Amino acid sequence: MTEPHRFTSIMTCLTHIARQIVQQTSAYSQGQIYVLPLLMSALPGIDLNDLEKTSVTLEFLDTILMLITCIDCSSAVNIRNDLTEKIREKVIDFVSGVCLSSRARDIVSGLVEGLVKGNPVETLKYLMPKTCESIEKILNHSESTILLTDHKGDIELTWYLILFAELVHARGDALIIYKSMIMSVFRQCIHFINKNSYETIAHAVEHLLESLTHVYPIDYRLTVENIDEPFVDFLPIRAWGQYVDFNKLQIQFHIPNEDEIDFACEFVNTFMYPELTLLNENGLKISNDERLRSLTIIQSIAIGCFRMIPRIESEQIQNLIPSVVPYESKYQIQLPIYSKELSKKKRSYSLLSDYLSVSEFKENLRMRLLTDIGKLLDLLIENNSDDVASMTTALKNSQVRCTAQTELFNVLKYYRFSFQVIVDRIVELFNTQDEVDHDQIKGCLYILLGDDSFFLPTKYSWTMKEKLWPSIARMTHANKISTQNLIDDIHEKICEETWGQQKITISLLCLLLQKFVPLSSSCIETFVDFLVHDNIELRRYATIGIRAFCRLQKPPRLYVEKSLEEIFHNIGKPLPAMMNDEYCPGDRDDNLWVTIDDYKPPETQIEWEQTCFLDKSFHGYYTWPKMIKYAVNKRERYTLNNIPENVTILYDRFIDKNFVERVAQFMILGEDEDDSEINFNKTQFVMFKVNKITVI
Repeated sequence: MTEPHRFTSIMTCLTHIARQIVQQTSAYSQGQIYVLPLLMSALPGIDLNDLEKTSVTLEFLDTILMLITCIDCSSAVNIRNDLTEKIREKVIDFVSGVCLSSRARDIVSGLVEGLVKGNPVETLKYLMPKTCESIEKILNHSESTILLTDHKGDIELTWYLILFAELVHARGDALIIYKSMIMSVFRQCIHFINKNSYETIAHAVEHLLESLTHVYPIDYRLTVENIDEPFVDFLPIRAWGQYVDFNKLQIQFHIPNEDEIDFACEFVNTFMYPELTLLNENGLKISNDERLRSLTIIQSIAIGCFRMIPRIESEQIQNLIPSVVPYESKYQIQLPIYSKELSKKKRSYSLLSDYLSVSEFKENLRMRLLTDIGKLLDLLIENNSDDVASMTTALKNSQVRCTAQTELFNVLKYYRFSFQVIVDRIVELFNTQDEVDHDQIKGCLYILLGDDSFFLPTKYSWTMKEKLWPSIARMTHANKISTQNLIDDIHEKICEETWGQQKITISLLCLLLQKFVPLSSSCIETFVDFLVHDNIELRRYATIGIRAFCRLQKPPRLYVEKSLEEIFHNIGKPLPAMMNDEYCPGDRDDNLWVTIDDYKPPETQIEWEQTCFLDKSFHGYYTWPKMIKYAVNKRERYTLNNIPENVTILYDRFIDKNFVERVAQFMILGEDEDDSEINFNKTQFVMFKVNKITVI
């Protein structure tokens, strides 16, 4: 513990071998005896002053406890029959009888959350009555008006409210028994003005409505064994760390019944409408703290119950792709357990919607909230002009924009292809020629830049890219350095996220470089630009493409046809005695000059162009033809008047000294540093060789 670096390293190693420790195998059967000592030894690692040590300790504990089944094994060793009851009494007395500090509340509330999920019936049986009794006791010993108007709050009451919020997160069918207690606590505490108190009540509201109306797994065990069997038949320690076939898991889901839905509807009708009435009738008369409390309670009720409220009827968005693959198609995941449970969930939600169609709700709560909150906002704007000016100024604040952008990214990420709703508006702002607010343009660019989880310009929509990418390139509003930097960041991010597609595309372009396939100038520019790209694969393909193009753009060779007499006269050799009608294979005096026997390399350009090189090796071996056609050592030269446009692109870039230096530097960087010698690259050599474009 005194050496944090050693401790974190050891805990990290233990986390990675946790399964091998808890398993009981023939190869290593002693690991389980170290589980409890390791768990006890790791507890001091939870140090509030050292975040890294605490995180690795909690990760180790979480990994171990996910691999083992935590149940009471006391009867397996026949020690004491009342051990479980003693532990239960100690836990209940500790949780319900001690007022904990703010630092310890989160840890203990997490313990209660685990108890509620593991055994909700027994946990509620012993903790819910005592908690509600403690809350009422505090309220009875204090004047209600003081608690309602006290901004400081009561520490003991706040702790019991936190405990109450965790208890109402139990399974819905287990909460029905305590309906009267729960409603009584909410009636007495929902109007507290203290911020900690009403925020805790708001969490309790969310937890209660989620437990009553949502569909969720009842058991999170990753085991197919029945842990309730006698220990003679099955000892849970044998299942520690064992692998489980997911298709054999019998997952049980909580599906709301009519009693739970009635409870949820009664709760919403009891507490939602009075808050809305308060805001509508006394929205300007109440204090800001009271208004904030009311809005917080309304928000928590909405979050908890909106899953069972139908959506607001609105106009359907046209040409919006709902999903890449519909979940009902034959291409969905075919794992039996998922398809089976999905059908169960669909049936449960259909039953829930059918029941709610005739429920006690007076109206669509979504529309009611939209209307009432809109009226309240208009009222506040009308009567608080200073606040309106402050809001207008605040909208330009970067922190406000960042928060709004984060929420927008979450929506766009959750609903696929929903970005189509905003693309046209962004393109319209970019393409307008009128004066546009700089903050609007900057905000749009930040939306395009996205975050680590969402990046709009590379989404799978050619229609979007066809609109968006050209508008970014043509935008004329990038007058400030900050705006230009944003555009550069977007361009760089596009290149980083699409390098794989670029590699595939340029490799396919290399296959199109053929003599009879016309090549556009943009294609050549792309190849040239990729010669200095950061990605080595793209540079390699660009080198191949430039080499192929340089071969294709070379002017055609010049061919001449001469008689045998003229050729032999020029080289000073006598005519051969044999012609087309005679055959005499082998080396002879008349074909010796074709070999390099007495060959002398030309010393001038004129001599080189006049030298005759026969590219047909069979000429003269059997016999001599009367006429011989061959290519002269001279090509047509490009001039500034007849140079093609594609060749001009290469010429302009390769006469640029800085560009050639960058290409050479990237070629050197591409060499393997482990090699002591620089390997000869044939492709690069040929690219420079055939790229000798002479302009006269």
